[in-house]
Amino acid sequence: MMGIYRGIRKMIKTIVYKWPIIRRAIPMLLSHESRLFEHSLQIDLLQKQVKSLMDEIIAIKGEKSTFGLLDLFSKELLSDTPSTSVAWQEFHKWLASSYDQFAESLGKYIKGEQLIHLLTLLQIIVARNAFKDETTKLHFFEKAEECGVHVLPVHFYSPIPNTQELPTAIWQHRFDRTSSFQLNAQAQLKLLDRIAKWAQEMSDTPHRSSSEYCWENPAFSPGDAIVYYSMIREFKPRVIIEVGGIFNYGGG
Repeated sequence: MMGIYRGIRKMIKTIVYKWPIIRRAIPMLLSHESRLFEHSLQIDLLQKQVKSLMDEIIAIKGEKSTFGLLDLFSKELLSDTPSTSVAWQEFHKWLASSYDQFAESLGKYIKGEQLIHLLTLLQIIVARNAFKDETTKLHFFEKAEECGVHVLPVHFYSPIPNTQELPTAIWQHRFDRTSSFQLNAQAQLKLLDRIAKWAQEMSDTPHRSSSEYCWENPAFSPGDAIVYYSMIREFKPRVIIEVGGIFNYGGG
């Protein structure tokens, strides 16, 4: 029986190889078969890697901490490796697309003192980064206003007082009923209208300078400078006494 099969195979082989097109096609088929085999090996390897990764995820979920994946992600954010920057970029993309749901879920599941504590922690993160330089502080302030809030640092020169430093008695007195302390808002508005004509003279003030007053300085804001200059031009005092007149316009 084996002899018959061998004879048939030999006959088929002889007939096939007499056709030139088949002789050329067979090596090509063998080559494609070899490539398919290599690809199948690569697919098997990828499947094994995916399975290994899924096993790790399942193992993490089985730990006491139900937020194993969050732990891994936070470690990546807090590390200092080449992939840390990528992790922060991905976190930014996620938050940019999910902040509404994030805020809603936070308010739903975190309440009371725990909510206050969590918001305080987030506030620390914001404050340390939003006020690290003048450019960032100004841009952040503008973006916060677009959201309908004011976020300001506690500062000696700020018009908003630090209420932690105010005595309790201050909340028990009506200053608007003090005869010697009258804001007279209408008179102030008239005064501003009166001196406004001088403001245009400061239009050539440089944004930055090391030798004269400039808009971008940490001590004397543009609003203060314009009012100060305009009052001098309007009332023309013979003597001006300044205390701590750094970055002032009057000396320019």
